[in-house]
Amino acid sequence: MKQTKKKEKTLKPSLPNAGIQLWYQRELRRQITRMHKNVTAKILTSFSKNSLAYDASPASMIRNTLRALSARWVKKFTALSDDLAKTFVNRAAGNVDVPLKKQLVDKGFAIDFKMTRDMHNAVTAIVAENVSLIKSIPQRYFTNVESVVLQSVSRGGDLAQLKKTLGQQFGVTARRAELIARDQNRKANSALAAVRQHALGITEGIWRHTGAGQHPRPDHVKATGKKFSLRKGCLISGEYILPGEKINCGCIWEPVLPTFED
Repeated sequence: MKQTKKKEKTLKPSLPNAGIQLWYQRELRRQITRMHKNVTAKILTSFSKNSLAYDASPASMIRNTLRALSARWVKKFTALSDDLAKTFVNRAAGNVDVPLKKQLVDKGFAIDFKMTRDMHNAVTAIVAENVSLIKSIPQRYFTNVESVVLQSVSRGGDLAQLKKTLGQQFGVTARRAELIARDQNRKANSALAAVRQHALGITEGIWRHTGAGQHPRPDHVKATGKKFSLRKGCLISGEYILPGEKINCGCIWEPVLPTFED
């Protein structure tokens, strides 16, 4: 007699919250806008003909101004980074726990979510990564700004063109902040969901490609339907990874409920 394979019971995937991503992006952009306005005003003032006409070394004066501004804004972003990163991770953790708990309760499971050691380690690692990324924003911004400003000095100075170029640097930095918010939201959701589910005895997932990534990876598309260990990750192109872990990856997974023998 032919045996019919039982269909595995799964939960709905944990999805990154678009609202959290938008909030994070706005917080970063708010600081970037303040920084850019301050830098643009200072540089254009220093760059005016009257300011540079009697200076023996315009390049040195501009460089000193930029370095003072850089120190100020690196300090501001550093002061902001810890609280912003912790708030982001706490919101991401809540986004994982609340719907997961509801699904399990609806299925008759009595659940008590606790801050396990693995969960604590995951939270700590995600906070540290986000602190580092937040601090890197002014550092990269000022590296680029110093380059374009000194190039302008060497060419004799064109205030209209300089203002336009500085605006372009703002755009580059704002787009990077958007990428950080989107990518970290996915990564945090993936890491926290895997740890939380594993702690509850849900040890496997089924990979699902959603098309949410900007440029679908063929190997991620091919992995759809593949079962993998949440602890280890899914083997894709010689590497064990979780959905959403790679930059711009929008893949998710269906948690597989453990089976119990009668």
